[in-house]
Amino acid sequence: MNLTMNCPATERTLPEMRLLAIFDRLEAAIDRETAAMKSGDLSGVRQFVVEKTRGLLDLMQILRGASPGVSVICAERMRRLRQRLDGNRASLEIQMKALEQVSTILANAYDEAADDGIYDVRFRSGGV
Repeated sequence: MNLTMNCPATERTLPEMRLLAIFDRLEAAIDRETAAMKSGDLSGVRQFVVEKTRGLLDLMQILRGASPGVSVICAERMRRLRQRLDGNRASLEIQMKALEQVSTILANAYDEAADDGIYDVRFRSGGV
């Protein structure tokens, strides 16, 4: 379903078409990142950050100089973008919680290893 506008494409202005293209690119980048996080494939994280940042910067630039009529176009697309960002944020929060858990496990393992005396400086240097 195309929710971009209620008027035919031939009636759209160049700024409107550019704005819609930015929304499309940004939504696609967010969707790809969210899907990658859900599948556990984080190999493209750097590229996702670049794409999202570029899309948000483009969106901010075009909205600064937008005419009042563009707000009608933006309202629905902003709602859709917000929904995608909410889902993306939820996936990021899951990843962050997992990282915190791994970090805690590693820190606890390090503390336990340090407490057992194996890594005591006196023993490693040959002195008692």
